[in-house]
Amino acid sequence: MPLKSSVATTPQAFERAIKPSPKIALPDDMWWEIVTFVDAESLPALACACKTTRDAEIARKVASGTFSLMPSTERYLVEFAKKEGYSTYFQDLFASPTRSDVCPHQKWEAWFAQLGDIGTVGGKVPTSVTAGVLSLVKYGSRAQLEVLANLCGKEEGFDDVALTLEARKRVQKILEKAHEAGEATEEEVLDGVMALGKAYVWVEEWDECHACFVRAREGFVRLLGKDSPKSINAAHRVAWQLPSDDERIVESKRLWEMARVSLPDEAVTYDIANDVGIGLWKKGQHAEAKAFYVAALEGYRKLFEDEHKKILATLNNLGALLHNMRDYEGALDYYRQALTVKEKVLGRIHPTTLMTIMNMASVYKRTEDFKKAEEMYRLALDGREKSLGKHHEKTKKCAKNLAA
Repeated sequence: MPLKSSVATTPQAFERAIKPSPKIALPDDMWWEIVTFVDAESLPALACACKTTRDAEIARKVASGTFSLMPSTERYLVEFAKKEGYSTYFQDLFASPTRSDVCPHQKWEAWFAQLGDIGTVGGKVPTSVTAGVLSLVKYGSRAQLEVLANLCGKEEGFDDVALTLEARKRVQKILEKAHEAGEATEEEVLDGVMALGKAYVWVEEWDECHACFVRAREGFVRLLGKDSPKSINAAHRVAWQLPSDDERIVESKRLWEMARVSLPDEAVTYDIANDVGIGLWKKGQHAEAKAFYVAALEGYRKLFEDEHKKILATLNNLGALLHNMRDYEGALDYYRQALTVKEKVLGRIHPTTLMTIMNMASVYKRTEDFKKAEEMYRLALDGREKSLGKHHEKTKKCAKNLAA
């Protein structure tokens, strides 16, 4: 005898069966806690069951892969989400700044804490933080998005340029609305335009970045005057969008002459000198390039401590330029200055410290001081093996240089 189904089959009973009960309604943040703990295969089904249209849209984007994070970004965020300590890899990585132009991990931790909940529960590590980050990009506050842009940015963060651009776009929309409502100044809006322009540069969307820099230049000149640091900086950015090297150099020299008189204590003045040096070197005008690099270095040293990234970068540029000019003693002098600071601040096995040691080894090899060259190559190889392991490509390349 067939068993009778215990499920009601009348239309009225079916409606009662599928009608959600208010007693089991979940708070908004509970859906995020669920989304971040399920695997990718389950996300499409979860999207259909999401409480709100907003939740469903984000779950579908994560499931379909139309929004994703760089694998390295996700690894960083998961490590910061852990409350019980870093893995061995990250303990080594965070022993010092990850590279010369990036902040120490303590600064990253502070930024991460300001993001709020991006998909962690009770300190446990989620399967993926992508859904939480997408939620932040779409619905985060201005403060949260500024922090996210810094954390993932090219200058001081994870170097996830696509995510940085998305965060900057959202910040700009918020700023424009706030300005219309009288809650943000025009200068704040223009600061956002400049930051958005830089984000476009990083993804090589040249028309968009040019439009941002032109708008910022015109706005800052009107608000602050043409000699203000922000106006000069925006004008410099526009200058480097000009079509030819000659045009870029001529306009940047004009700005340099203006800034060195009116803004001797502003970093933008020496940024211009440094960039002119780069342009002149590219054109083979080495002696003039050196003069601009030296001017940049002297200016930076008036403004910053010796370990500042701009000083270290300029020392490296001068070392490389003089090496190219066959002024080997001059090159070694600048490399030694950089190495002294890097060993003190970053340590002997830091990647940029090792790169300076490799550069010095190359100079010694060129001067046929093979004993000193071997000594430097051995230092570099030892550092590579300790930091990357014997089988890493960079370690193998270093070993090959030593063997040669």
